[in-house]
Amino acid sequence: MGYSILDADGRAFEWSLEGAEQKNFGKTKRIFHLPNGNFGISHEDVLTAFDNPDFTAQALGKWTVSAYSSAILFRRIEEAGVRTTHRGFINSNTTEESPLEMLPFEIIWRRYNVEGNSWEQRNPKQVPIGQKYHSIKYEVGLKWSVIDEQTGEECTDPFMMLDENFQPLLTSQGLPRLVHQKKGYEITYSNIVHPNKKENISPDTLRTTIEQYKQYASQIRTMAEKVQEVTFDTYARVGRLNADGKIEVGFDQEGNLTLGDELELDALRNVSLSKFEIDGQEYEFDEDALGHNLHNILKRNAWDIDRIILARHSGKQAYRDLVKPWGNFPMSETRKAANNLAGYEVTNGIYLPTAQALSRRFGQEVGYILRAA
Repeated sequence: MGYSILDADGRAFEWSLEGAEQKNFGKTKRIFHLPNGNFGISHEDVLTAFDNPDFTAQALGKWTVSAYSSAILFRRIEEAGVRTTHRGFINSNTTEESPLEMLPFEIIWRRYNVEGNSWEQRNPKQVPIGQKYHSIKYEVGLKWSVIDEQTGEECTDPFMMLDENFQPLLTSQGLPRLVHQKKGYEITYSNIVHPNKKENISPDTLRTTIEQYKQYASQIRTMAEKVQEVTFDTYARVGRLNADGKIEVGFDQEGNLTLGDELELDALRNVSLSKFEIDGQEYEFDEDALGHNLHNILKRNAWDIDRIILARHSGKQAYRDLVKPWGNFPMSETRKAANNLAGYEVTNGIYLPTAQALSRRFGQEVGYILRAA
């Protein structure tokens, strides 16, 4: 695909970040401001399950998987006509990205109903777990929190109510109508809060941001459609279904709508198929299902596939399942070691095999990096 994280001598790129100013440290990555005006996204060996890096411990090797996965998907998405920020590798876990004025929204697509997802919590038992939705669902979440005037709760990542044109419905105050991420009721609010900085955001700032979103609503919807199509096609080649995912967008220095942040395996939920029968023919997949083309099978009888998908094979879900038995015990060195082992197993059992769908070179290059680390 035109990407490599090995130099001509077969060694990993280790270009220096000297002179780069660290701007931010998120749950799974560090952001650096580079001397040339671009940014470096340096991925960490951290799972986002439970949204607590101290608890989720280390997923050894996930840093390389994340950087490489995001880079390869961005290249394929660019080939489909979508602008991205990606500019290449700095080292084996750090990519270079052009600057972007981010919009505070997450655009989500849902193809299959995955257990525990927020749509299922808002619409319980409307679609059986593991089955395909009648049509792909697109939603937009606000990345700013609001304070529920009825309960006093800080509601994180609320969803905007949209019309058939992907335009937000507004209150009489010109603010977007929002629903609770999990409970599904409409929130009455006037206070808006930045969830990380814990700073208040004025209603006028939100109104201005919504007006900006409205101008590009159609383009944002089209971008999300293209991204999910590329993502589905990528994993269908190896017998994995992309069940859902999310993207973030913004404007580049010329004012063009651009895909930003990252698109790696914490932003995508891919479900694996194990063993099933269609029209008398039995199909059996390994965990990574390498060598099978799911498109051909889907053309024969998609409903048979719907019946057998459990949709529990994301890294987050696997990690939660592994650590749940000792969740009520106090944190200790033994428990930390168990968390580390769970993270390592998830990286090798789910993230690494899933990411092999992205490139024939993936196994060779990432394998080299992990052996040398």
